Amino acid sequence: MKAKKKAKLDLIDENTLIVGIDIGKRKHYARFINLRGYELGKVFSFTNNKDGMEKLIAKIEETKKQNNLDKAVIGLEPSGHYWKAAAQYLSSQGYKLALVNPYHIKKTKEIDDNCQTKNDRKDPILIAKLVRDGDFFNPNISDGIYADIRRMYRLRLKARKSLVRQKTALKILLDEYFPEYEDFFCDILGVSSEYILRNYFLPQKIAKENILTLASKIKKISRDRIKTDRILKLIEASECSIGITAGLEAAILEKTYILDEIKDLKQKLAYMDRRLKHYLDQIQDSKYLLSIPGVGIVTAAGFLGEVQDISKYSSAKEIIKLAGLNLVEISSGEKKGAKKLSKRGNSILRCLLYQCAVVAIAKNSQIKRYFDYQVKTKNKMKMLVAVQCKMARIMFALLKYKKYYDPEFVAKNTFEQAVA
Repeated sequence: MKAKKKAKLDLIDENTLIVGIDIGKRKHYARFINLRGYELGKVFSFTNNKDGMEKLIAKIEETKKQNNLDKAVIGLEPSGHYWKAAAQYLSSQGYKLALVNPYHIKKTKEIDDNCQTKNDRKDPILIAKLVRDGDFFNPNISDGIYADIRRMYRLRLKARKSLVRQKTALKILLDEYFPEYEDFFCDILGVSSEYILRNYFLPQKIAKENILTLASKIKKISRDRIKTDRILKLIEASECSIGITAGLEAAILEKTYILDEIKDLKQKLAYMDRRLKHYLDQIQDSKYLLSIPGVGIVTAAGFLGEVQDISKYSSAKEIIKLAGLNLVEISSGEKKGAKKLSKRGNSILRCLLYQCAVVAIAKNSQIKRYFDYQVKTKNKMKMLVAVQCKMARIMFALLKYKKYYDPEFVAKNTFEQAVA
């Protein structure tokens, strides 16, 4: 039996009250069992506020006293975001919490009564029984500086997605009203391009502008990077543009709204980056992550925010599993299933490690050598996953043993593994 599973089973003994709670938005349902699985009392409902929590605690203590039990373990189903407030409150009151995977509840719902029914009154008993059998995991509740980092990093992800959406909306608008425009600028949000879009935008307006006047303004803004001949070609393209000529007033208003949103989002992202740096400065161990080539402030903050305190983990395998990067296969008898990623875990951490791997292959000579050697004989995407796991192991090791990145050590170990 694995040590972690044994520790979970040892947590539950004959003096333990097991509480299963099905979380809802307004109301929660709880049921109570002992080690033998006997139900102690009826279904107990309580509201999602302090009054409801106090009633639950009173009920737990009353049930413990009636059945001569010394302690209680509370099992929760982490459905959506509703469980977080309840978990924090119960944890602050000194109760041991155990989270049960919603997928496990779905798979075991027919064991109890041979019926596929699923409801708020049935789920708590399933949760309690899973906790009794040790089929739960410990909550990774953000606290202190790690909570700030995690929240700020996730907010930054939302802002980045909004920026991408606004940039896409601007491209769509240009495709309709000035489809030739993107041929002249590789980045439509560059300084020179943004100036033209804010002040002209429509090809009809650009075509009316004096060539020398426009060229002079653009050369000054671009610091002489954009020459007169390109401005001349832009004006020529605007004169024969096939863009839409209807709804111009609304199009200009939409363009202004999009550019203002983009400007606002850029300012917010810059502020969030400053705050992430401020948070990292308060975590001494962050310097070990920043010593890795290609790992910057945002990546380091994202990793620490999702993983939290590294002392909670005994090996890098736990972080790899947390990210859903562990391999699984479905085999039976003579049938040998193909191995694939489980993808059951923290999708944000998995995405962060993917981006980290892509950057490492480009900027980290040791990782690039490892990748290039392996990709000769193996699938490229599989090797990209291998690099993700490699980066997770490196980041774990540096934080766990408080060491800076050593290029020679990494080069030696990665190449030996590649040859093996």
